[in-house]
Amino acid sequence: FYIQHTRPNVATYCQIADCYQNLEKQELARDYYRKALDVNNDYAEAWYGMGITYQKEMRYQQAIPFLEKAVGLKEEEDYWFALADSYNFLSREEQAKGAYRKAIEIDPTLIEAWTEFALMLYEIGQGEASADLVKEGLRENPDSDELYLLLSGMLVEKGAKTEASFYLENGLRLNPEGPELLFEYFPHLEQDSWLLNFIQNNQS
Repeated sequence: FYIQHTRPNVATYCQIADCYQNLEKQELARDYYRKALDVNNDYAEAWYGMGITYQKEMRYQQAIPFLEKAVGLKEEEDYWFALADSYNFLSREEQAKGAYRKAIEIDPTLIEAWTEFALMLYEIGQGEASADLVKEGLRENPDSDELYLLLSGMLVEKGAKTEASFYLENGLRLNPEGPELLFEYFPHLEQDSWLLNFIQNNQS
């Protein structure tokens, strides 16, 4: 008997590419995503994977055309989120807003999209819009410690500590390791005495 060798299909090429991507061998990953696209040029996952390889190398300008092609073929939340991040890193905020919004419309539980969207708005001086967005996210995800902690940090910075205490208390209740996450969002708040005392009192 003999074993018949068949050409790998598009999904197999993408699986091989994903393995190389996970090994941080992005050029080899791109080789296999290209092979997948040679088989089926409308395979959204391969276009997305190509974009991610460039994104992992912080080559956001190169990533965008591939990610735009991916969302044009298939509207997946991960595709829109990756595209939004690339726009964001290039300070293309208006395009990033639209892409983040698409990601959370498709999957309202995608917490990272809510947090990155809100942080972008906050960093470009749209504090009220950012806080409103986090509150919208909490209506969709009432058990998200990330969103409670993010909003509490914004309010502490604003000086609205009474309001901040409500969100901070809920965030710490949901995640006892919350201070670590909070200080990832706002490193300079590690020096805020009111905040440190509040955290200590709620953890004792």
